[in-house]
Amino acid sequence: MTTASTGHEEPARRVAAGLGRRPDGLSGVVEIRLHGVGGTSPQSLLDDLAPMQVSGDRIAGFYRTADREGRHVEAYSWGGLTSGSAWRVLWLLLLPFAMANMAARMFPPWLPGRPRRFAVFRWAAGLASFGLTLNLVLLAAAIPVDYVAYQCGGVPECARWPAWLLPPERPGVRILVGALVPLLVIAVLYLLAHTSQNRYDQVKPPAYDTGVPPRETGLREGEFPGLSDPAFWDDVEHTRTLTRLHVAGAVALVAALVAWTSHAVRPLPEPWAAIGVAVPLAVIGLCALALIGRRKAGSWALLAVAGAAMALSAVLAVGQPPGDPFGAGPHELPGLQVFMNGVYGGVLGALFLVPVTLAAAAWTRADWPGVAARAVLVPVGFAAGVALLSVWETDYRWIWTGLGLGVAVGAFAVLTSGDGRLGGRFRWGAPFVVLGLAVAALNTFMLATLLLVAEWLGTLRPCHDPHRGGCLDVPEPVTAETPIAVFPIIRNVIPYLIVVPVLLLLCFLLYQGVRWWSSGVKGGPGVARHYRERFAVPDGPLKRWWASTVDERPVPEWHRRLAESWPARVARARRLARVPRDLDLLLTALMAVGGMVLAWVQWRVWWHDDLPSNANWLTSLCAGVAMLLPFVLVGLLRLGWKDERNRRLIGVLWDVATFWPRHCHPLAPPSYAERAVPELQRRLWWLHDNGGVPLLAAHSQGSVIAAAALAQPCSRPRDDRVTLVTFGSPLRTLYAWGFPAYFDDELFRRLAHGPGVQVARWRNFWCDTDYIGGPVRDDVDEQLPDPPDCRFLYGQPPPAIGAHTGFWEDPRLHRRITELASGFPSPPGAGNGS
Repeated sequence: MTTASTGHEEPARRVAAGLGRRPDGLSGVVEIRLHGVGGTSPQSLLDDLAPMQVSGDRIAGFYRTADREGRHVEAYSWGGLTSGSAWRVLWLLLLPFAMANMAARMFPPWLPGRPRRFAVFRWAAGLASFGLTLNLVLLAAAIPVDYVAYQCGGVPECARWPAWLLPPERPGVRILVGALVPLLVIAVLYLLAHTSQNRYDQVKPPAYDTGVPPRETGLREGEFPGLSDPAFWDDVEHTRTLTRLHVAGAVALVAALVAWTSHAVRPLPEPWAAIGVAVPLAVIGLCALALIGRRKAGSWALLAVAGAAMALSAVLAVGQPPGDPFGAGPHELPGLQVFMNGVYGGVLGALFLVPVTLAAAAWTRADWPGVAARAVLVPVGFAAGVALLSVWETDYRWIWTGLGLGVAVGAFAVLTSGDGRLGGRFRWGAPFVVLGLAVAALNTFMLATLLLVAEWLGTLRPCHDPHRGGCLDVPEPVTAETPIAVFPIIRNVIPYLIVVPVLLLLCFLLYQGVRWWSSGVKGGPGVARHYRERFAVPDGPLKRWWASTVDERPVPEWHRRLAESWPARVARARRLARVPRDLDLLLTALMAVGGMVLAWVQWRVWWHDDLPSNANWLTSLCAGVAMLLPFVLVGLLRLGWKDERNRRLIGVLWDVATFWPRHCHPLAPPSYAERAVPELQRRLWWLHDNGGVPLLAAHSQGSVIAAAALAQPCSRPRDDRVTLVTFGSPLRTLYAWGFPAYFDDELFRRLAHGPGVQVARWRNFWCDTDYIGGPVRDDVDEQLPDPPDCRFLYGQPPPAIGAHTGFWEDPRLHRRITELASGFPSPPGAGNGS
């Protein structure tokens, strides 16, 4: 059957004209190399200055070099999907959306076994992602509508635009002109989503060519196929439906903001004012409900109604009589504070709905005592933290209180679930923690931008909504600049967003630094003993030329110092490799302390009508640091724009964050795997139909792409004979740690032994100094000691630690790949410790 190879001819395009070599054929063993994060070039993968492109395009494609050791050698270079173009650095602006899309996949493995509860969780995660979109649009609207159009546009000395654009006597028109900015932001997000969906999501898996009907992604009749679902990497219609729902909700939010604030400035005629607010709010509610289903027709209707609501709000704003009853003095846009409180209440409510659904889903008859105990202890501990903050509230002592709470959270996690052991999982509430950090990151950056714009327009002054008392009675220095009113809570909340995360990060680094240093003292003798037993200095005439880092014989002073430090460095490298599995301690502490501080601030505001006090110098310092954040981001974008090496470093982040399809947040950066996985599947099927026997040699993130491609039995020929070689693989250390429902023991067992997705042979090479990769299964793992030897020639440097990046240069790995390709693999475990 050759239908899967349709349109997959060998065009034999040359990268460098005249230097490429034509492939000798397709039959026989074909080694396909897959690189990891950062976008390794095909030239580096194949050690060939001019490999020939045999499939794909300039963004992602397959390249071939001359045959080696009796097999064809190819490379799949997919780095252009994440780090090839300078424009791709702009995806950094959508990092919170990428985090939300990733968080929706981090549910526990037992959850899909409870279909109804799983469906509720999926809706809650989608609702929280929808709230993140509304959060962005709200702040993107508040800056131009309030500070630029309403406040600055109403003062001739402040206005930097012509009067016909922002007429001082027409506040409704100014509000509408300011609303054009968030509408432009929404249009850009929609255009990016639509364009990237057409570009990345249109490569169909081979299952579509075999006549196998693809199933709906996710849950179907009580079954959770996970990565085995043939439609997992092709759900573009669902993503487009979600895009329309998010855009409709965002446009409706802007429409409601325009109608609400215009009515707050000067009452609009009834009942049009009520209709102008009620209709867009109804659209937002219907969009939230529509996230439960997958219907397509309703999304177009909601988008049309949102557009009509925006047009109605525009008519009401333009038709508003001239004049502003509140005058031109410094004050916030009337009605904005109430509107923002309502939106933030909905966003945070949707966010906290996620842990509630997780707790409810965990409730069973068998384990209800433990779930009930946790359900009681967590709120009690949370309330105790808030109460502690309330008692100790003078100036900036809350920082140390919050810091202590964060350290307590991390210590409790260490004591109750181990020290980030290999093969473990994200300890607590991964979806809630990552979603909460996405909300925090978005608000930190946007509030910093808000303060920066307000400072640029004039002098900041704390001020309430005019309907709630107006400006605070705070003496201000006499300046020639226009006072710009900013809600007091915005300036007061900045220290919480800046200082506490920094201090928690420093505590985490201090903890890891102490463990790292002590591991050299405690683990160094064990390393020396291990290498001394396995790698002795050779006897005979060569002995005088060889030195050993662990040799106990009398040696020169320079060598003694080296021998004392080398085992400690190896032991510390092993400890450093465990640090990424401890990141959940930091993330959970950040989320727990952030939630406590947020509850404390809201309690002070709503029940005592008083903001927590801060030292003036601390507030000013944190506000200044916050206003630097947009410049820092612009600087990072500029560095990535000008230098391809920096673009590759930025691409490392996206290689992990954008692996998953945009099934939860459609405005996130595109998923490279939606193209890379089907493209690899089609290449494997093409080789099968032409007599090829593929051997996948996959490093790091490439091993995840390979496993995802092989996990779908409907996208593979029934009689294929693929050999899988992985090294530096994060399949268990990162993906099973963070996404245990998709990368679990069952998937690894089926890959190794079947049924359905079995590969002919699978060997996974790992070393204990690798900070990303690690073991996967005992029956497929082969450990490579790192460094490979403790011996070195006098006058040359001692053996270096390869860690995660040293596999491609390791001759032992190439020998084992050659053995596997020849059809005579060594017995399992033969490479262990050698």
